[in-house]
Amino acid sequence: MSVRIKIPTVTLEDKWSSTPLRRNRFTAKHLRLAVIFAFVISLIINIYYFTRPQIQETPRPYIQPKGANARNRPSPDSIASREHDFDHGSLTNLVVVPGHAIYLGNQGRPMDNAEWSLKSFQKHDIKSIMAHIKRGIQVANDDKKSLLIFSG
Repeated sequence: MSVRIKIPTVTLEDKWSSTPLRRNRFTAKHLRLAVIFAFVISLIINIYYFTRPQIQETPRPYIQPKGANARNRPSPDSIASREHDFDHGSLTNLVVVPGHAIYLGNQGRPMDNAEWSLKSFQKHDIKSIMAHIKRGIQVANDDKKSLLIFSG
């Protein structure tokens, strides 16, 4: 008994593609190259991150304007430096009055617009500012261990 196997012959017209299929498209060599490439990119990014210039926030000093702007921002006499003999260690509470304006106090007329450093939208709001100030004074008088601060 004999076994015959018929092997078909393939001509150029019967082929599916012009190049034979490769079994391993992504080899160990390719994997090594990909890992090296990722390492180099990571190294470049890390070197840039640690050597880039750092932006440092520096406090900017207030510069008194000169010329025409100096009239718009006068220096208030009410904040002149004074020495007081007071024990600040006894204070335990803080009362902050949000005035949203600065009282110049040059003429001693708090209800006059010229006595305040105001924005244009605050020109007719002095009564509410004064009400905040009066209420802050009342709260500070009720509590003798409180410090009263006006925020302008």
